[in-house]
Order: sequence, then C-alpha cells, then structure tokens
Amino acid sequence: MGGEYTVVVKKVAGLLEQAGIPYLITGSEAVAVFGLPRHSADVDVAVRATRAQVKRVLESNGLSLVLGSAEYRDMLVFESTEHIRVDIWFTPEIPWEVAAFDRRIPIEVGGEMLWFVSPEDLLIRKLWRYSRERHVIDLEDVRSILATTTDLDSRYLEEIAGVTRTLPLLRQLLTEAQDARAARP
Repeated sequence: MGGEYTVVVKKVAGLLEQAGIPYLITGSEAVAVFGLPRHSADVDVAVRATRAQVKRVLESNGLSLVLGSAEYRDMLVFESTEHIRVDIWFTPEIPWEVAAFDRRIPIEVGGEMLWFVSPEDLLIRKLWRYSRERHVIDLEDVRSILATTTDLDSRYLEEIAGVTRTLPLLRQLLTEAQDARAARP
C-alpha cells in the first residue's frame, strides 16, 4: 500500500473507528500485508454496522456515494476526494464472517494502527469467493499468501474451510505451497 491509497485507507479507518464502527481492512491491501502486493483500483473494508450508519459517517466527511451502489445488497461504494473507490462490505450474520472481527489484527500503517483481517480469515474469504465466482485473482491471492505466510493457524483454517466447503481446495493449495518451498534451494 502506498501513496494516496494509504491516505484513503487511514482516513476511512479513522472515521469508522471514531464512529465506533467495527471494521477490518481486506482485499488487495490485506493481500499486500500477508502475501505479494498487487495493484487494485479500490480499497476494501468490511464493517459490522448498518448502511445508514456508514453512509452518514463517510458522506459527512467528504466521501461521495457512487450512484447506483445503494442498490447493491452486500456493499456500498464511495469515492474519496482523491478519486479512489472505497468498497464498504456489510458483514452477513454468518458465524465465520462475524468471527473474523474477533480475530482481526492491528497493523501499523503510516504511523497509525489499523484493523486488518487475519491471514486465515483472508484465505477463507478468498477460497469461498473463488469457489463461488471463479475469479482467478482470488486463487492467485491465496497462492501468494500461502507462499509468504507460513505461521498460520492450520486447525482453524481446516475447520472453517470445512464449513465453507473449500477444504479440498485449501488442502491442494497448501500442498502446492509446501512443495514449492521444499523445491527452493
């Protein structure tokens, strides 16, 4: 994460924190922390709040709701004054999604502590999304995280991957990552 994206992430996180809205940074920003950085045209933040709460907080602080995004079921899209898209994802009442907020971790970004999704919960989100939508970028993100983050809670990963019906895919990708590490000189 760098430049204007860092400014926007810090601004949005600060506004949500100030308003008492639980949040976690996810998407490419989290992948850059736990895997390999990649370009993205947006900032992804998951929240535990109502649409009205988030809309009030962000719009009253200079972010503009993108027309048409109010129609989306699971998210709202805003544009920052820096012209960066901010996707706010509303966490469904699914136990493993809600638990991700208990497992979120603080990470220092530009001198401030921000809440990020844990690497395990990021992997689960990416595996689940890939299993449903087949976005190749999600699979590449999982491989990136598994290649660079080795201190994972494998028991938790396997338990939740079983619940989300992504356990076979997780095991396949874990084996690939272990084989790739073993092949390195």
